[in-house]
Amino acid sequence: MLGACSPVEYPRMWMVLALMVEPRQLTAHECIWPIIVGTHHKAGHTAARLIWKAVAKYVGAHYDEGWCIYSSCAARCSVISICAQIDISLSNWPLPEPSYFVQTLRDPLEMLISAYQYHRSLSNAGLTDIEVAYHEPWAFEKIGVAQHQLVASCPAMLNSIHGHKSVSYVQLLNSVSVEEGLTIEFRHMLGWSIGDMLALYKRARAEIPTRFIPLRLERLSRDWNRTLRQMFAQTGMLVRMGDHIDVADEYRQANPRHASNKSEKIRFREMLVRDAALCMPLRHMQQALGYQGALCLEGPADHNVALGLHSGAHESLQ
Repeated sequence: MLGACSPVEYPRMWMVLALMVEPRQLTAHECIWPIIVGTHHKAGHTAARLIWKAVAKYVGAHYDEGWCIYSSCAARCSVISICAQIDISLSNWPLPEPSYFVQTLRDPLEMLISAYQYHRSLSNAGLTDIEVAYHEPWAFEKIGVAQHQLVASCPAMLNSIHGHKSVSYVQLLNSVSVEEGLTIEFRHMLGWSIGDMLALYKRARAEIPTRFIPLRLERLSRDWNRTLRQMFAQTGMLVRMGDHIDVADEYRQANPRHASNKSEKIRFREMLVRDAALCMPLRHMQQALGYQGALCLEGPADHNVALGLHSGAHESLQ
């Protein structure tokens, strides 16, 4: 209970691996809840990190990123705490603590396409060892082809990679057809970013509806100022930001945008709506997350219908 805290009590450990935060002295001031920003790969991860990092700098908040820990005592500190939980999931979400929870969201169909394009085009050429460590190093590690097949459950995969006993994930995606590659990426993201995003969204809505703030990448791209203003208002930050919403423009200046081929995206959407094995589960996930579901087709996809799959304009408020 909040009232049971003492100025010298140390934070309880909600994570096995965590960034250690020094306990601060409690005050008699009104409780200021920490803000946990949960990010998912290919769902506005970079945007959320840089926005909140800029905000923390502007308002003098304590900022961490990586693995977050909080205690009931820390929630009453006079200094605001903001922590970006990278690749957040149910297993590393410090739910028991009173806090605001901002979760990055994106249409799962668009996440799949973006992940496939990004992972297939990854290259560590010309990078230093330090840069490689921050550039999806897992995608360059070679493992057995049979292990890839086991993870992706793609029977045709072994026949598609001629003469290779082991390959990296990047090599794998570049060694199979686009149809096989999208299936591999779907299973990969379902067991990671997309699956985590969906499970956490459902639980947060059910258990902390008044403290849960979805940050949809589509809405951020469409209406930057209004989206940030609403998010800051919900987390109690708007009064501290005032009219200085543009402080978060540091994101626009510093964001290392990943290049993507728009014509490729259109083609991949057309392929996905024709593949019922992928389209139907993606449709259910879209609807569960408050997006308009894809129009899965049995015959050749209509070009305009495929374009309409970018459903950010139809997402729900929560």
